[in-house]
Amino acid sequence: MKDKEPFFFDTNILIYSVYGTASEQGKIKALVTNQLTTPQVSTQVLKEFVNASAKKKFHKTTSELKQHLTKINESFVVADVNLKTILLALDLKDEYRYSFYDSLIIATALENSCATLYSEDLQHGQIVRKKLRIVNPFK
Repeated sequence: MKDKEPFFFDTNILIYSVYGTASEQGKIKALVTNQLTTPQVSTQVLKEFVNASAKKKFHKTTSELKQHLTKINESFVVADVNLKTILLALDLKDEYRYSFYDSLIIATALENSCATLYSEDLQHGQIVRKKLRIVNPFK
């Protein structure tokens, strides 16, 4: 059965979707295939993706990065981070004890009515504000 609730990708899941092993990419593709809605990322996630992609491990060129970003923009809803998002992130940081940047990703997912946040780095199975479930797709 396909799920129609909005869902959000953390930076690490986006990176796996592009640079991961065939198995990792397959798991992520299955997540998207089993949904009726378009996956979401934020401008923060895109910035972190570019930063990670340009470093030694992947060492992507500007041209390659632009190609990846164009494809991501065509395949994902890209949510903006604004002052309201930052203020919510600060509250979440205090409430859940995540780092500010992790809280900012959670805040963006909440503001965009996402039911699931796929992340390898956050607490698998945690429900944030009775609205957002954090899921590690590799567990």
